[in-house]
Amino acid sequence: MIQAFEEIISRCYLDRDSPELLSQVDCFPDIRYLTGNYYIADVRYHLAYRDRRGRYYRIKDGQFRNVSWVANERRDTWLPLDSPEITRHYAILITARLTGNEDGEEDDYMGLDVRAELDSPDEPICFEILSHDVI
Repeated sequence: MIQAFEEIISRCYLDRDSPELLSQVDCFPDIRYLTGNYYIADVRYHLAYRDRRGRYYRIKDGQFRNVSWVANERRDTWLPLDSPEITRHYAILITARLTGNEDGEEDDYMGLDVRAELDSPDEPICFEILSHDVI
């Protein structure tokens, strides 16, 4: 899991040709400040429930519920727990802090949130970036 996470950091934030990095001066994130070091702030594991169209459901009141919005109208879709429409996925969410050296000292520079959803625990882990932000 850590290897897959480190590949994201290397490919997206330490490679000068990464599309995640902006080429303009003073844009965030700036590869010139990243040290390549990081630490994991949080890891969460849970089951993700999705229908055949990929919509996310949560369990509420003994049923699956999806909340969506059309214009300003909230729509709740309910399905029974034994619904064949729902597939279960194993989800991993990682929140990390990448360090940077802007003022001559290494300190937190950027927050990074990634997610992986697996159909089975034996499947290879492939993370997608949810967000990166200034710390």
